[in-house]
Amino acid sequence: MMRTGHDEWFYFGEVSEDLINSVVSMVDTKPELQAVSRPARRRLLSALVECLQNMRNNTPAVPNDSIPNSIVFMRKISDYEYGLRCGNIMMTADVAKLEERIKEINSADQDQIKEMYMKQMGVVLGDGNRKSAGLGLLEIARSASGKIDYRFIDMDGGFTFFCVDVNVQLN
Repeated sequence: MMRTGHDEWFYFGEVSEDLINSVVSMVDTKPELQAVSRPARRRLLSALVECLQNMRNNTPAVPNDSIPNSIVFMRKISDYEYGLRCGNIMMTADVAKLEERIKEINSADQDQIKEMYMKQMGVVLGDGNRKSAGLGLLEIARSASGKIDYRFIDMDGGFTFFCVDVNVQLN
């Protein structure tokens, strides 16, 4: 389900490659974003794509299909800033590792994040496995205008809902 408003839109449901392509196209062609520089638009799209790909790649099958397994919410904060909130169900057993990784990224400055990214790219190029390569959060951090805000919400059955919030400056 896609719902849109003048300054915001959201989606509940499964994330597929087709959905990612459609969302990117929809955001990239918004008239107010056409007036923004290409590098600034690229930062917003990069954060959005990485959030969506992380949800697609890391959301396990959930036995209760009446619960949306992924949520994306984007809103215009000002003429030159967008907020992006994405969430997905994950295995509770993976929470500690993910939280440790986000804390590591949030404690780094932009130069350190770039260094972490280059190091991880070397690992990816070495083993050829881009999926679950650990680059997504680094891409999000590179695009964001601040730290990655996140939270975990306990669910039944060994599942946790993971939610991430980032803001992207477009100037």
